[in-house]
Amino acid sequence: MLDADTHRPVDVLPGRDAEPLAAWLREHPGADIVCRDRAGAYSEGFDLLRRRILLNT
Repeated sequence: MLDADTHRPVDVLPGRDAEPLAAWLREHPGADIVCRDRAGAYSEGFDLLRRRILLNT
């Protein structure tokens, strides 16, 4: 995870699965704009979250 403004690392997820991403986002409610690659697991992670997030793919 990188901060898009500062380009500095914020955290490292334990893999590329949906649930760790959703859990991280639940713990960080201020993360409301996300830039991501097109990995399907990340899309599933956002679906699990059930919170409105602006995606920039």
